[in-house]
Amino acid sequence: MLLALLLLLLSAFTEGIGLALILPLIQWFNGERAWPEFIATVFRHLGLSPSLGSVLTGLFIALVLRSSLNYWREVVLLRIRLQTTDLLRNQLFSAVLQSSWQRLSQLHHARISEQLTGGILRVGQANFFLLRCMTSGIMLLFYLVVTLHVAPLSLVVCLLVGVAVFIGLRRFQRDAARAGSELTDLHRQLQERILFNLQGLKSIKAFAQERTQMQSMVNTQAALAENQLQFQQQTGLVQWLFSVVSAALLCLVVFVGLTFLQLQVETLLLLVLVVARAMPLLADFQTNLQRLTNTVPAFADISEHYQWLCTQRELQPVAQEPLQLPKQQIALRHAQVHYNPVLTLTFDLSLPVGQFIVLKGASGVGKTTAADLFAGLLQPAAGALYLDDHAVPPTQLAQWRSHVVYLTQEPFLFAGTLRDNVRWGMSLDDSSITQALADVGADFVSQLADGLDSQIGERGLLLSGGQRQRVLLARALCRRPSLLILDEASNALDEATERQWLQTLVGLRPQLTILVITHQGIAEQFADLVIELTKESSNVSACTSVRA
Repeated sequence: MLLALLLLLLSAFTEGIGLALILPLIQWFNGERAWPEFIATVFRHLGLSPSLGSVLTGLFIALVLRSSLNYWREVVLLRIRLQTTDLLRNQLFSAVLQSSWQRLSQLHHARISEQLTGGILRVGQANFFLLRCMTSGIMLLFYLVVTLHVAPLSLVVCLLVGVAVFIGLRRFQRDAARAGSELTDLHRQLQERILFNLQGLKSIKAFAQERTQMQSMVNTQAALAENQLQFQQQTGLVQWLFSVVSAALLCLVVFVGLTFLQLQVETLLLLVLVVARAMPLLADFQTNLQRLTNTVPAFADISEHYQWLCTQRELQPVAQEPLQLPKQQIALRHAQVHYNPVLTLTFDLSLPVGQFIVLKGASGVGKTTAADLFAGLLQPAAGALYLDDHAVPPTQLAQWRSHVVYLTQEPFLFAGTLRDNVRWGMSLDDSSITQALADVGADFVSQLADGLDSQIGERGLLLSGGQRQRVLLARALCRRPSLLILDEASNALDEATERQWLQTLVGLRPQLTILVITHQGIAEQFADLVIELTKESSNVSACTSVRA
């Protein structure tokens, strides 16, 4: 930023030098062969005598230097904008990742998606427009200094006209701010519409709702286009008004200069040149200020959301506290979760270490909530998660999560190779990956033409449901967890494939504790322990344990 300001000042300074050299040149061409004292002094300090050739050379150097500085300035301004955009996006995304799961589970995906994409870009544009305003403002200051030196009364006239114009254009600033707020909302609606349609493509096709959803998309885009069109019309109107004012001001300067100030022709020509160059800068200043005002709502929205996310961060340990891994049991003791003022779930559950446990119950009884508590994703409002007889403090929940693998209903695979998906976030050699795949019975890998280098497609769509589950299990084994949680992870498998998959899970004991949440009864046939959750009242969830 300091470099950009320095370049702005140097560019304005060279502009001033160029203007300072123009007046004596006009006087020289008008027959005055004596150079002004300030030019003679400057050339004398340089060891030169002023002449037409040396003054023209100085003007040429000033113009080239100004162009070079402007080029450098534009590159620096772009770099600042890109760095600012990347920094803000990284900070916002980091705040999302560091927030507690209880808050993230309620996160409005369309809002954060819009902020990380279009919203951040608009903030970068705001930074660009701000620097543009500074550029125009500094240049205008130098022009005002030149005008003050040449014709002080003309400066007063120009200032009065400029102030009057800005006062008259205040309404456009208010309209720009309102349009910016509407644009933020419309971008969010468009993002929400896109996410909704992409996530529900199969349902849209199945219910023959293509035309309805297409019309919704068209309507949202039409509203967005209308907002941008109206803003552009206002911006264009401002530029047109400045063009009219510029023409009127030039005529006024010439009239006042010749009629009242009795200015010499060369002085009047320089004054006209200054006004002709200053008015477009003033128009740019107003236009960029208008655009800046239009982008401020995006910054305010992101800033508000970022500050809220920062208040939702998980507690971090002050120092690396040792975590004692369980040897006997993993338990929830009077662990409470408040969903709203009238709904509180309380859990008293115990998972024997090294066993295969099935957790079942009616929908809404709290099975997934219990899994989230065991995984350390949720911090109990009361009670605690216990490893043997040691309560896990909030500052150690993240540390405990590093010893847990949690597989949900939706397989989390990404477009890439089989190797990259298995070793996700870990440094593993091919032999370790191959061994993990073999341990979970992923025999299909040997039939793939490219082996571990095989592409599995977006979300692993090039694999079957059973193959995806085995890849996820291999990833889990590579992490050597203490606890493996599977929440309806086999709901997409047929009965035969599910039995094979469950048999593979059973073979992983007693090296790890396995908690399977399911509505189906097949898993119970393989379980060491079955826990059924039941609701004793409107706000308490209790459990009944049954030996398999």
